[in-house]
Amino acid sequence: MSTPATTDAVSVNVQWPTAPALLRFSVADYHRMIEAGVLGEDHPVELLEGFVVKMAPIGPMHAVAVSLIYKRLGELITADWDVISQQPLTLEDSEPEPVVAVVRGNVRDYAAGHPSDGDVGLVVEVAEKSLNIDRRQKAAIYAAAGIAEYWIINLPERRAEIHRQPRAATDSSPAAYETREVVPADGRMSLVLEGKKLGEIGLSDVLP
Repeated sequence: MSTPATTDAVSVNVQWPTAPALLRFSVADYHRMIEAGVLGEDHPVELLEGFVVKMAPIGPMHAVAVSLIYKRLGELITADWDVISQQPLTLEDSEPEPVVAVVRGNVRDYAAGHPSDGDVGLVVEVAEKSLNIDRRQKAAIYAAAGIAEYWIINLPERRAEIHRQPRAATDSSPAAYETREVVPADGRMSLVLEGKKLGEIGLSDVLP
């Protein structure tokens, strides 16, 4: 009688390929890439926490909301503030390009360098496909920079999310905003700069 064939168990040590290492850049590195032409106007990117990140394309609804919020903020600010749109902010390890920001002084004051932490009173992002990044990564970046007011115009849900009271990072938690107010489509947003209320904007006035 033939002996039935047997199969020995073979232990296989599978070596999974490791994920490629990501290269982080300082703000100075990022500026050098721009100056050298490595990054130009045909590269819609921004620097977030040391990484060069492609920005989401701007659709028609997004563009309309940006124009409307820019106009309404311009109507409310006092002479010691100015409004910029889709311009860089130079922060510690990031150079985001929020859709709108209210900065101290006059836009001509920044001919030699972009606004930085202490120059910014309000940042606004319009979220259509970038909502997760705006709520998490950008909120942490703006909070770490001590920017007192951060608004997200949430187009899919037709509401605004107002973040205030930035808290710096600790050993156990990242930078974040202590308060978050949700404004419905028929609600109003208060513009507060350095603790002074300058007026209100109806969310319906800036939604497409």
